[in-house]
Amino acid sequence: MFDRLRAFLLIRNEPELREHRNSMARGITIACAALLVTFLIGDVIQYFLVESSADYNFTYDIVMIAGIGAVLVFVWRMIQRGETIIAGYILSIALFIVISITIFLFPEGLLFYSSAFMLPIMIISSIVGDLTIYPLAFAEMIVLILAWGNARRTLDTATNLYATEYGFLFFLIEIIVLAGSTVLLYLLSQAIRNTIRSLHSQSNEMTQLAHTDPLTGLSNRRYLVEQLQREFDRAKRYNRPLGLVYLDLDGFKSINDHFGHMFGDEVLRSTALSMRAVLRSTDLLARIGGDEFAVLLPETSLQGAQGVVTKLRKSLAATSKRLGPAVPTLSFCAGISQVRDKDDTFDALLSRADDAQYMAKTSGAGLTRSQVDIDQLPLFDDGP
Repeated sequence: MFDRLRAFLLIRNEPELREHRNSMARGITIACAALLVTFLIGDVIQYFLVESSADYNFTYDIVMIAGIGAVLVFVWRMIQRGETIIAGYILSIALFIVISITIFLFPEGLLFYSSAFMLPIMIISSIVGDLTIYPLAFAEMIVLILAWGNARRTLDTATNLYATEYGFLFFLIEIIVLAGSTVLLYLLSQAIRNTIRSLHSQSNEMTQLAHTDPLTGLSNRRYLVEQLQREFDRAKRYNRPLGLVYLDLDGFKSINDHFGHMFGDEVLRSTALSMRAVLRSTDLLARIGGDEFAVLLPETSLQGAQGVVTKLRKSLAATSKRLGPAVPTLSFCAGISQVRDKDDTFDALLSRADDAQYMAKTSGAGLTRSQVDIDQLPLFDDGP
């Protein structure tokens, strides 16, 4: 039971809603601070300039303003630390307590002060959301009922509005408005939440589409470049190996010419599936155009990349057998590169892989060349 209550109160600040709630919390805290300053200025003006302020409880207002101000400072610090949900609870409950104390100490102002009960409801709805708005609204209704009874007993009977049928009617309407507003704020909170979730989901889908090759389902060149930049920076920072393989299928044009482009597309999809099946989860296989592919290999030296190429060849050969004897055995030419100490950008890594792949392609089908075949520069490790 305690765990369920805790899960209900300490709502998980979902990633797609975190920014919205943090923004609302900061805005509400600033707005409350502005209202507090305005109230203080009005109090000072009334105390010094209005003649009827003799009976005005200026001391209580100053204590109340100081207390709320301290709460706002504490809440602001919690928001800065990312504890937005707890900050929303603290601010709304603190205001609820202050308003409750005020309407009991000054029953003659019940009609005025009770309208301030909307503020805690709005705060908890905007910052915390979900069903937590209802317990607070129920507590406010109980306080209003008790405060109304207190006002009927303590105020002068001759001028006691709360003892009349008009006072009861006004009080009843106020309860109904509070209940209705609570429901509307909850529905609005849910609508905003669902809208943000939907937009977040659509954004993720658009990002996925922008990073995915529509034919094979592999990553595209754009995503490869983004990941290559990230892995290149990591490799340079921690002095770790990073390999890159460029692949170009042999004789793919003849397959398209003899069997048609639809069959050629199926060959590309089968090729993508077979190669991805033998790679690690940390490796990135991307189609960079036509029948060309690239494999990004974090924590992999030239020797390790050579082993990956061997596995890819075996997997592709098995795929060829499943396509039937009429289809020529699938093979590819590969170019391998690895990050060097002197590399300032990942463009050098790309260029060497492309040059090595071109060298393999011009030398014959099914060949592999690496940057070692281009020159002999020191690498991060003792590669070939």
